[in-house]
Amino acid sequence: MLSEEEKKEVEEYNECKLYFTIDAIGGFIWRMNHDISHGRIEMSEGIQSDLEHLFEVQQYALQQLGKFGVDPESTNDRVNGDYGKWYRHWDNWKKEMSNEEWRNFDHKMSKDEDYSDLLPKDSWNKL
Repeated sequence: MLSEEEKKEVEEYNECKLYFTIDAIGGFIWRMNHDISHGRIEMSEGIQSDLEHLFEVQQYALQQLGKFGVDPESTNDRVNGDYGKWYRHWDNWKKEMSNEEWRNFDHKMSKDEDYSDLLPKDSWNKL
């Protein structure tokens, strides 16, 4: 169960931080399950608990997307609809950055500096 503090933190994320949260947690959970299924990692109560907690964080982050015009129901069909368009918009932005742009963005984000000049110029739903 997410604590009120965790919920408040996620609720305050901007759209970019929500994207990175959703994407990173999804990748991590996928990789852990993959490695567990191939015997590279042994499942334990601690790992199971951590994976369940991260899944809850991800689900809560998904619920916040309505603030950015994403139909919350579209997260049930992650390929089509609003969520798919939203995700591809942010994923393409990330993939199109040069190494220098990425280093600059990562530096600003990690120092909690303004990085708004590096974000996509258009909204996901203006394409």
